[in-house]
Amino acid sequence: MHASSDIVGPFYEWVEKVYHGKAAWTDETFSEWNGEEYQVGRLIGRLWNCTNIVSDIYWSLVDMPPTSTHTVAAMVRHIKSQYRNPN
Repeated sequence: MHASSDIVGPFYEWVEKVYHGKAAWTDETFSEWNGEEYQVGRLIGRLWNCTNIVSDIYWSLVDMPPTSTHTVAAMVRHIKSQYRNPN
């Protein structure tokens, strides 16, 4: 499933904020994008099967080498596992 920028944009914004220490790795966190707030848990749920390709820069922000598919789905699943099991 290909996701629109209305969903992927807030997710990328949140990833950048986490990397810079301005947001947390939780479902309850909100990401602001284009003047709207999005709950991260809901974004992750909507992107769980997303086939959009992720730029390598975002893979480096989440400290994970790009997967062979480079999809948003692979990234959100990795992130979800990281904040479920932070150690």
